Amino acid sequence: MTDQEKPVKAHCNSCGHETWHNVLAKKVRDDSEVDESSGQLLYSVYIHDEMLECCGCENVTLRHSIYTEDAPEPWVTYFPPAISRRKPDWLTYPMFASEHSDLCSLMEEIYAALYANSFRLAMMGARTAIEMVMSDKLGEEGGFDKRLGKLAEKGLISTEEERILHTALEAGHAAVHRRHKPAFKEMNDVMAIVEHLLHGMYVLGKSAEDLRKVTPPRNKEKP
Repeated sequence: MTDQEKPVKAHCNSCGHETWHNVLAKKVRDDSEVDESSGQLLYSVYIHDEMLECCGCENVTLRHSIYTEDAPEPWVTYFPPAISRRKPDWLTYPMFASEHSDLCSLMEEIYAALYANSFRLAMMGARTAIEMVMSDKLGEEGGFDKRLGKLAEKGLISTEEERILHTALEAGHAAVHRRHKPAFKEMNDVMAIVEHLLHGMYVLGKSAEDLRKVTPPRNKEKP
C-alpha cells in the first residue's frame, strides 16, 4: 500500500465528526503558473481531489484540497458540504412541518447557510425564527424586549430562558446592523437556543398529549 492509499482523517457527515477514511480514488493537478518568456515560476498551486469512504459507516464523500506555497494549510471543501450541526429529528415530524411550514422552511434555509459556513446569514435567520415565534404567540405589537417579557409573564418561557433569548436576539442584531461575523461556537450556541425554543413551544406539548392518550389510566382503589 502506498502513502497515498493509506487511510486519512476527514470529516464524516454521517458520523458527525472527523474519522478515518479509505482513499477510493485520488487525482492531483498542478495549476501553477509559469512566465512563458522567462520560464520563472509565478506561483505554485496544487489541487487534490479525493474520493473518501468512512472506515466506520462507509459514507462516501469527495474532498477538494487546494495547496499554495503561501498558505500553511490547504483550503479544503467537501461535497456534499461538511455538516457543522445536525438538524434535529423533530424538524421533519409531519405535525411540525405541516402546522408550521413557514418556520420549517426558514430552519431549512438556516441549516443550508450553516453548511456553507455563511454564519452571518444563519445568525440573521436565527433572529428571524425567534421573532416569528413571538409574533405567533403574542402578535406584532411591542418591541423585542417587551414581547420577550410577555412570553415570560404568560409562563411560556422561564426568566432564565428570557435572558438567554435576549442574548440570542442581540447576536442577531449585531449580525444585521453592526457587521458582526459570528464565530462557529457563537453560532452553535445560538442554534441550540433556537432549537430549544421551537422544541418547547411546538413539539413537546404535542408529544406529551400523544403520550397521555396511550398511557393506561391508573386503577382506582376500591373503598
